[in-house]
Order: sequence, then C-alpha cells, then structure tokens
Amino acid sequence: MLRLIAIARLAAIAAACAVTASCTSLNRLGTDKAIDAARDSVVVLGVSPPNHRIQLFAGDVKDGVWHQHLLGVASFFGAAENGYVLTKVGSDKTLAIALIVIVADEKKILGDMYTPCGDARTVVFKVPPGKVLYLSDFEFAQEGNRLVFKFGPDLARARSFVDANYPSLEGRLEQGAFELMPTSTACGTGTVYVPIFIPR
Repeated sequence: MLRLIAIARLAAIAAACAVTASCTSLNRLGTDKAIDAARDSVVVLGVSPPNHRIQLFAGDVKDGVWHQHLLGVASFFGAAENGYVLTKVGSDKTLAIALIVIVADEKKILGDMYTPCGDARTVVFKVPPGKVLYLSDFEFAQEGNRLVFKFGPDLARARSFVDANYPSLEGRLEQGAFELMPTSTACGTGTVYVPIFIPR
C-alpha cells in the first residue's frame, strides 16, 4: 500500500513538471531568479549522489510527529545541480524530505522510490521570511532494502557555491536548523525505506 502512495505522489509531480521547462525537477531556483530579500525564503541542501532526487513537501507537526498534507503539490522535486538543491519555499510552511527517487540517469523520472514510514525519521524544517538557510550536506546510500543517510554541515563550501552562482543571494547564506522526526505514514508490505541517519 505504501508503494502505491509513493507512486501516486510521483505521478502528481510528473503532471506538474509537464507544464514546466523540465520534467526532471520542480521549483528549482534559477541562478538569475529575482529574490525579494524581505519576504522570500530560500533553502539550500547538499545532496549526493547526483542520481538521487528528493521531494520536499509541506505538513504539520503534532506531538513530535510530522504529518504530510494530503492535498497540494510538492514544494520541490529534483536532484542537486553541482551538488546543491536550492529552492524558494513558503515561510509559513513546515517542510520535510518526504520522498527520495533513485534514477538510472538524469533524463529519467521514474526509479526506485523510498519514503519514511513507521519509526523512521526524516528531515523537518522551516525557513523564516527573508532568510536564506543552508541545512546540511546529505549523502544517500542503498543497503539492501534500506536507504542510509549520512549528514554533516559544510557552511563555508555551501556559501562559496551560492555566492559564486546566485548573485541575488550573495552574502546572505546562514546556517539553518532541522529536526529528525518520525512521520505519520504507516509502513506496509513492499515498503523498502528505513532511513538511518549517521552524522558525518
């Protein structure tokens, strides 16, 4: 059942991508995109390997558990470019990594899908209005039917990348924070995602 939920989410992303310039990403921040410094919120994540696409989705936290909104479109879907994901997000939203898709190459949309369930924890965060926040570098690896996360911050490297490639964000990147929380999604037969977080 959980496998079907993940596929349904990906289908919604694909439909949204059909009306954009690319079918392999959604809401990626362009290097020439104008940013309202007072209102716009931007999040930066290091993501590797490059064939791993992440989905950021809005939800609510209740009693220490993240609940994904049942309606709406993902805030972001795609792989890193040159090692980083940058996207503009709603400052009033609580976001989480809700899905990871491992594709064979950059032109593919479908692939092996992993979603946090049961007691598995995922990355949950907010970005205040007018802030440009870097969360961490996240490195994924498959171990059998599990997906392992390693994470650790490198703000100096992220800042150098942002300053060199995003003129409107130069000098604004700050270290952000996130929490690791379980989700309300129940694991079912065929579920293949059990994340393990290992600080680097």
